[in-house]
Amino acid sequence: SAFTKLLPDQVLQIQNWARNELFSVIDSALNDPIFAHEQEVSRLLAAAGILPMFGFPTKQKNLYSNVIDRTSNVPKKRQLERITVSSRDLSLAIQMFSPGSPRIKEGRTHWCAGFMSLDLNGRVKSNPLGEARNFLVCGECEGLALITSSDDSETCPHCGEFNNVKKMPVHEPDGFVTDCIEQPRPHDEEAQSSAKTGSPSLAQLEPGELQESIPGLQVETWAENVNVIKINHNSKQLFPVYTHFENNGFGPNGERVVCIDEELYPEHVWSPPKEDVEKYGKQRSPNFQEIQIPENPPRIALGDIRPTDIATFRIDTSQAAQTPQRQSYLKFGEVAVQNWACRNGAAAIRSFAEMFRSACVPLLDIRPDELEVGLYNQRMAYDPDLLTQRFFIADQLQNGAGYAPEIADPLNLKRILTYLTESEYVEILDSNSHQNCVTACVDCVQSWENRFVHNELDWRLGLDLAELALTGTEIPVHRWLPRTESIVESYLSKWYKSQDFNEPTIETFTDLNIPVLLNPEKTKAVMLGHPLWMSTSDYLIPSQARTVVKLERQHGLSIQGGDILLSDLRSVILNPIDIVTHLRNT
Repeated sequence: SAFTKLLPDQVLQIQNWARNELFSVIDSALNDPIFAHEQEVSRLLAAAGILPMFGFPTKQKNLYSNVIDRTSNVPKKRQLERITVSSRDLSLAIQMFSPGSPRIKEGRTHWCAGFMSLDLNGRVKSNPLGEARNFLVCGECEGLALITSSDDSETCPHCGEFNNVKKMPVHEPDGFVTDCIEQPRPHDEEAQSSAKTGSPSLAQLEPGELQESIPGLQVETWAENVNVIKINHNSKQLFPVYTHFENNGFGPNGERVVCIDEELYPEHVWSPPKEDVEKYGKQRSPNFQEIQIPENPPRIALGDIRPTDIATFRIDTSQAAQTPQRQSYLKFGEVAVQNWACRNGAAAIRSFAEMFRSACVPLLDIRPDELEVGLYNQRMAYDPDLLTQRFFIADQLQNGAGYAPEIADPLNLKRILTYLTESEYVEILDSNSHQNCVTACVDCVQSWENRFVHNELDWRLGLDLAELALTGTEIPVHRWLPRTESIVESYLSKWYKSQDFNEPTIETFTDLNIPVLLNPEKTKAVMLGHPLWMSTSDYLIPSQARTVVKLERQHGLSIQGGDILLSDLRSVILNPIDIVTHLRNT
C-alpha cells in the first residue's frame, strides 16, 4: 500500500478482504461454468476479475480452416500456422467470425461456418461453445437480463414488459471454424457479411453509488466490476447449430459445431456446384448437404461478457423542470427515447455520449479505444409509460483500468462538460464554417469507434444536452429556432417551387417565438420546435400549449382533430415528406 495515497481505513479493508473473503471469491470463480473452459487457474482468475488481466490474452480466439493431420510428417506447429486463418479478440470475433462471414487469407476467401477449438497438442477439444448463459432480451426496450437458476421470470426488469420478451442462450465460443473446403476460392470483392454485433449493453444493475451531483446529470458508479455484454443474435433469429464429433485418433473425440442456417451462406458455399467441387475440392465431412438437419435444432447467440469498471450518466433536470419561469425544458426533466414520444431523444443521448467520450480523450490523456460507450434503458420516474436512457462509459480493458471512476469524479466531470460547452471546441462547432454540417461529420462527432451508429449522431443535439447537464436549467434553442427560415427554404420551399405549388407560410407565436407552418388555406398547421420537445399532445410544455390555443382561436384548428402536427426542425431536415403530406392533406 506504499505510495498509493490510501487512507488507513482503506488499507484495513483491503487486508480484511484478502485474509477473510478472497478464498470464497476464488472458490466461486472456480465453480462458475462460464470459466470452465479455462485450463489455467491464473487465466481463470484473471477472466473472473480477481487478478489483473495484464499479460493474459484470454479473449483471443482463432478461426481454423481445418484440423491437424496427425499422420502427416509436417510439424504440428507449422500445420497450426497454416490452418489458422485469423485471430481476434472475442468482442470482435463474435461478429467477424460469425457463421456466413467471409475472411480473407493469402488472396483466398474462407467462409466462417461454426465453432471449433484446439488444445495445446492440436487435438480438437470438446464443447467449443462453452457453457451457456441464459438472457432475457426485451423487444420493447432492448434491455438484457441474466436469468439465474433462482429466477426464471419472463418479465423485463427494466421496463416491465412480459409479452415481447425472448429467452436467449448466449455462448462465448472458445474457437471458430470455416467450411473446411480443401482449396478455398479466390478472393471475391463482392463477398460481404451481414453479421452485426449490437452496442455494448448491461444486464440489470444493482443500485450503485451516486456521485456528487452535477445540476442536470445523475452519475452512478460501482465499487465492483460490472459485466459489459456484447451479443450477436443473428437479428434475433439466433444461430441453429449441429454438433459433429471429430476423431482425434486417440483419447476422447472433439466437437465441431456447424451452423446450419442456409440463408447465412452464399449458394456456392451451402450447395457447391459440381464444377466447384472438381476445381476446389470437397468440404470436410460432413458438409452441409450430408448433415441431416433436425426439425428443431438448438439455437444460440454469440456473446462477449467482460467484467470491467463502468460509470453511468443520466440526464435529470426534474427539479428545474418544475420551475414556472422555464420556457424550453424537458417534460418530466428527462429525455424520452420512444419514437412516438420524442423522435430525437435516442439520437440526442447517443450523440451526447459519443461527444462526452471524445472530450475524455484530451482531458485525461487516454486513447479513444480505451473507452467504450453503451446505452441502458429504464422507465421514467414520473411516467412509467415513458422510457429514458442512461449512457455508460466502460473501460475497454478487461477487469478495468480505473478510467470510468476517474471520469465520474465531480472535478473531472465538470472539466469534461465545460470543455464541451465553453471551450474552443464548441466555438468551432457553432461557428459559421461548421453550419453546413447537417447532423454529424468526421470533424465533430463521427469517428472509427462509433462507425456503426453514424446515422444516429447529431452534434447540435449533443451540445444541447451537454449544456443542459452542466446547468440543469433550460434546453438551449439558439441552434434550432433561429434557423427556421433557412431550414424551411432548403428542405421544403425548393420542393414546393419545383412542383409549382403554393408554399406554406411561417408564423410565430408566444414569447418563445415557436414557428408554425400553415398551408395557404389555413386548414393545416405544423408546429415546429426543439427536437427534444415531446412529439405527442399529451406532453406539451406551456409554450407549446399556448401556441395550440392561439391556433385554435385564430384559425379554428384542433390538435385533437388532426389539424395540427407536432414536429421539430430536425425532422424537417430528415423527413420533410411527413411535413408536406400533412400540409397538403386538406
